Formats: sequence, structure tokens, C-alpha cells
Amino acid sequence: MSTLPEHPFCTFVKQIASQNHIKNILLNLQQRLKLNINILLFCCWVAQTGRKQFNKKDIQNISTAILPWHEQIVMALKKLRKYLQQNTTKLVCHKISNLILEKEIIANQIEQLILVDTIMRPSYRRSITQKFTDACKNITVYCKESRAGMDQQDTEIIKQLLSLVFPTIDHKQISAYWGTSFTKNNKRNMPSFTQFELDEFL
Repeated sequence: MSTLPEHPFCTFVKQIASQNHIKNILLNLQQRLKLNINILLFCCWVAQTGRKQFNKKDIQNISTAILPWHEQIVMALKKLRKYLQQNTTKLVCHKISNLILEKEIIANQIEQLILVDTIMRPSYRRSITQKFTDACKNITVYCKESRAGMDQQDTEIIKQLLSLVFPTIDHKQISAYWGTSFTKNNKRNMPSFTQFELDEFL
């Protein structure tokens, strides 16, 4: 893994995933809405670093870009690891599954780098409020394009994630901006893309 480029987005994902309370939030979103956690965090990172907002075409492009790698590499490694874990109790198989998990983590980091390479944008000087609004827009567009039908519980979970990524924004502002973003972007959905489970990058 040390031979891979150390991109700031990969560092951002590691920092987020290292916190247990955020892990639970991400796991809830992945299980309930079938969201790709890398894309979800990319939506947050792009906004947080002043790279503005995604539109439908952006989401379609990044989803399409990672699909072959995700299905042929990441999911294949995951399937093999799960098989070894569930179908044998031999110590050697557990050791092999742990080695495969290490490869999954590397494959997942490569997927993050693919995301970054797909949309190359400069960072602009934007206020924290503008960045937060951009994050709301990015997540909303992604959820819509992924056909992630959200109920009240899902909305609260997403607002928890936003509050952790933007700790200086208070709860009332989070609710207001998210509600506005969701209403403005409540448009026709597009086909969803293959997703991956949270443990593939932890």
C-alpha cells in the first residue's frame, strides 16, 4: 500500500473510517440506501475542499468509471474472502482471508484514486457555508441518481454525517440546508450502479 500515491482524498477516507461513530453512520447508510461509501465520501471531500458541486453527469461519470474495477477486482476479492470465512474453520484459511482483506483495502484505495482521476478540479476559495451547501447538493444528486429512496431515519443519518464532516455548522443550519437541497433536486432518478460494503475499506 505504501507504493500507492498518498492523495488527500485517500487520507480523508482513512480519517473518517478510523472513527467508530462515523463507521456506524456509514454502515447504516450503506445497508439502508445501498450507497457506495467511496462515492458518498467523495461528495463530501469535493465540497469540503472547495471543488464545488456535482451535477447528474458528474455522478454518472464517476459511477461508470469505477464500475469495472469494483466488480472485477474489489467484489471478486470480497467474495473469495467471505467464502473462506464462512466455509472453513482451518487456521490457514483464516490467515489467507486476512491476506485477501489487505488486498481489498489496497483495491479500494485504488478505486478512490480512480474517482479522483475521473474529476480533476481546482480548489476555490469558498466559505464554510458554501462548502456545506455544496456537500448537501453533491450527496442529494448522488442519492437521486442511485435511486436511494430516503425516509426520515435516512435523512437523520445523513445529517449526522454532515455534522461530523462540518463540525462548525449547527444542527438548525444542517436541517435547513439539507432540506432545501433535497427539495431542489427532487427529480427523476437514473439507474443505480453496483455498490460495495463498508468493510471493504476499513
